[in-house]
Amino acid sequence: MKKHWFSIIGYLLGIFLVWACIVIFQQPFLLMFLFLMLILPALSVWFFHLAVSNLKINAYSKVPAVETGNNVGIFVECENKSFFPLFHCEYVFTLQNLYKPNPIQHKLSTPLLPRRNNRVEIPVETAASGMLSLEITSLQISDYLYFLTKEIPLSIKVQIPILPSLTEVILPSTAPVADGMEEFTESDNKGNLSSDIKEIREYRPGDRLQRIHWKLSAKLDELLVKEMAHTTILSLIILPECNRETIEDTSRMLRSVMTELLKREERFEVCLYHHTACEFSYFLITDEFEITECLIHFFYLPLYDGTNEAKEAYFASSQKAATILHICGTDLKRLDSENIIG
Repeated sequence: MKKHWFSIIGYLLGIFLVWACIVIFQQPFLLMFLFLMLILPALSVWFFHLAVSNLKINAYSKVPAVETGNNVGIFVECENKSFFPLFHCEYVFTLQNLYKPNPIQHKLSTPLLPRRNNRVEIPVETAASGMLSLEITSLQISDYLYFLTKEIPLSIKVQIPILPSLTEVILPSTAPVADGMEEFTESDNKGNLSSDIKEIREYRPGDRLQRIHWKLSAKLDELLVKEMAHTTILSLIILPECNRETIEDTSRMLRSVMTELLKREERFEVCLYHHTACEFSYFLITDEFEITECLIHFFYLPLYDGTNEAKEAYFASSQKAATILHICGTDLKRLDSENIIG
């Protein structure tokens, strides 16, 4: 509890002046005024404590994600359940992009009216992609006479993913590499050789019509797909780098490539490399929601200075054999894992 001594001393001087006027002018109404001045501090502190003990604070955003360049509103709501208003209130918070930490504290002043939810909006203009993070660290409230200020420690955090804008991309050929027939090449032999079928599985978005087992699908009333044994590389994996200098271009390229592959109904995964933990995470992308989820995980990754950290770690750790689309900034390259020695 912080005490404002200048306000307290000023109030005591006011009491002394009123008492002096009573002695000099001997007016009865001044005596009543002095009595009010003596009881006001006790009432102020009492009402102040009653109001502060009945506060409930929350923060949220109405949108789950927003694209770069658009404004987003973050709402801070405080429910004052008491019958007493609080006029001197300040939220203390930090607002930053996790890619560009900025620990500077900001203050927002607002009154808290009684028996209602007091909501205030913090408008934020987005300039760069990443994870926008607002954290309210405390609420500072002063009593009616500004004698005391109580600081309520808080840890309320709101995080909103800022998606990069889409850009046109020219994708390299993503046809899989195989040591015999290619993945989508049908045999010239009449009929389908059962010995060439590795397994029968459920249909996944991106599977080609040539691979659907129509006869069995008609019997079971669901789409089933033939997994052929002769295919050596079926996977298409996007591998982005978290280079500190090019992270904005990398995130824009990553979203654009995922969106383009999704439009083509390609089946692909995104491999995210956590530089500190030396771990890989795989995300199968089948719709727009999964693109957003993948980007959210990407925004939490630690940044580094190298431009090939993820690529070198991928091939050194014997990850999936696949066709790799490597992204660093605006640079998009195809890498075939079986043709590269880590």
